[in-house]
Amino acid sequence: EKMWPYFEELFGELQKESGCEIVIAGNKEGRDFKGSIDARGKLSLTELPFVISKSKAVVTNDSAPLHIASAMSVPTVALFGPTSKNKYGPYPKSHSNFKVIEGHSNQIATISSGQVLEALKGLI
Repeated sequence: EKMWPYFEELFGELQKESGCEIVIAGNKEGRDFKGSIDARGKLSLTELPFVISKSKAVVTNDSAPLHIASAMSVPTVALFGPTSKNKYGPYPKSHSNFKVIEGHSNQIATISSGQVLEALKGLI
């Protein structure tokens, strides 16, 4: 319910438009992100803040990377479905480095990759 299903689609769009190096982090391997730095399952939770601190921006669902990026004021697009952005969103809420996108009817899958890409462009 909290995992956004369109990371692969966003990755493809970012590859075409940005030319930036993209790091994929998380604890589940699966989809193939050719051309990325695939750190899934390779970074510990204690190593993740270093990678986030070196990032131009972070795109994440409601999870540990969101809160780490928020604490470090790294530009972040935060994706929410069933959890409350008011309760669990980036802090401080008014910070200009954070864009929060909520899925319709608490469904994270209703957030399009286009919405995320536009929010990301507004941050970097």
